[in-house]
Amino acid sequence: MGAQSIGWDDIKHWSDLMGLELEPQEVNALRQLSAAYLDQMHKAKENNCPPPWVDPDQLDRDKIADKVSSQFKALAKRRKERSGRSRQNTD
Repeated sequence: MGAQSIGWDDIKHWSDLMGLELEPQEVNALRQLSAAYLDQMHKAKENNCPPPWVDPDQLDRDKIADKVSSQFKALAKRRKERSGRSRQNTD
C-alpha cells in the first residue's frame, strides 16, 4: 500500500486524544504539509533530484562536481603525505 498523506480521521483522532480543537485552516495546513512531504519523498528516489532547500535553477552541477572532485583529490593527497611520513618514521 505504501505511505499515504495523513487523513481526516487521523487528524480528528489525534486532536481528540490531545484534547485540542484545531481550526479548519490548521487541519488543511496539516494535510497540505503531509502531501508535500510525501511528494518530495517520492521525488527524492530519483537519482538527479535536487535537495528541496535549493532552487533547481540555481544548481550548477558542473561547479558542484568540480568542488567534490577537488575535495577527494585533497583527501587523497593528505593520505599519501601521511603514509609517506609513517614510512619515514618506521625506517
